[in-house]
Amino acid sequence: MHPVQLRHLFACIAVLVLCACSQMGMPQGETMPAQPHSSRDSLDWAGTYEGTLPCADCPGIRTTVQLRMDGTFTMTQLYVDRSTTPRVVRGRFAWDPPGRDVILEVPGGSQRFWVGEGWLQQVDRDGQRVQGPRADAYMLRKKSG
Repeated sequence: MHPVQLRHLFACIAVLVLCACSQMGMPQGETMPAQPHSSRDSLDWAGTYEGTLPCADCPGIRTTVQLRMDGTFTMTQLYVDRSTTPRVVRGRFAWDPPGRDVILEVPGGSQRFWVGEGWLQQVDRDGQRVQGPRADAYMLRKKSG
């Protein structure tokens, strides 16, 4: 057999093998369902997160957020050098449609956090995260599950 014919034969066999493999186990006309890849579905997000968030008129706000699997939260905030009694808010949280952010309903509005592996980052009401050198100032780190 001529080398060109051999290459052509091997190419045809490769195409047939690939076609057969791609159709194995799938009824004709069906496609694989899309797998969810969101913080809500992919991460171990339930737990307690802690950190000190920026404050306009104090050195910071010591913040603890506990997210529970049942959709409830507890948020404790203490304004550094301004108060001695922490503010504690309990309630329900919701996920944004893409499943990336949790939205905590608190008196006077809501607080929104981007959920990552082992952290929450406070974002604005539109879901925009802080960029640049100050981004870490808006992070809460996971302490327990």
